[in-house]
Amino acid sequence: QQPLQLLIDIKSEAIETLQAIIAMLSGYPDLILNPDISFVISGNRPPPVKYTDYPDYILFDYQSLEAFLEDTIGGKVALISLNFKNISNWNGEGSLAPADVEKVSATINKAHSLGKPFRFWGCPDTETAWRTFAELGVDFINTDQPYESAHFLKSLYNEMH
Repeated sequence: QQPLQLLIDIKSEAIETLQAIIAMLSGYPDLILNPDISFVISGNRPPPVKYTDYPDYILFDYQSLEAFLEDTIGGKVALISLNFKNISNWNGEGSLAPADVEKVSATINKAHSLGKPFRFWGCPDTETAWRTFAELGVDFINTDQPYESAHFLKSLYNEMH
């Protein structure tokens, strides 16, 4: 009974693949008409000026810290994601260097100033990284270990509150 966001990472041509996804989803009205379910397109995406051409249930992963080109585009952006390797080369072991803490924090704060949640992709996938990202305010922790990270982050949340 909580909102569900499905992140679809398109690796093929964006517009044609997105048309196929929409055609497939049209067969599931209970999903696409449910206001608590959103389908967020990541990876290869159409240009942001085209976001409003897609149905309301299709949202996008905006991969820039540039202000939105038009006010209407902001409503089609579910989150902002950036490649961690463009910010730092930290491997998730030991502490994040103070200079990198500043760069990471500034990145997260800039995304939040645009009114959107934030995630890094291409980032370290360790307990130390999960803790660091959570403490710095990353909204979505990117992981290939969902069970382990969920358990760890729940414990971390309980520890912090």
